[in-house]
Amino acid sequence: MTKTLGEFKLRVEGGGFTNCEIIVLLGENGTGKSTLVTLLAGKLKPDESDMEIPELSISVKPQTVSPKFDGTVQELLSERLGEVRNFY
Repeated sequence: MTKTLGEFKLRVEGGGFTNCEIIVLLGENGTGKSTLVTLLAGKLKPDESDMEIPELSISVKPQTVSPKFDGTVQELLSERLGEVRNFY
């Protein structure tokens, strides 16, 4: 299945999963995660598709940035977990 939005084009290859799996999508901004979920939820129609999309229960955690900590990520982790080694 494919979907083009402006200059972005998503190409999805068929796959499978069992009814007891939880699938999580993680990745950089702009890689098509939200577009894929919207297609699977049936809220966006593909440009073309040769696959049948089953009826799915989909939960979306919107990307909302509302920081509750004024420091850096390392400072937050150190405060919550104790001293954190610098891995970079």
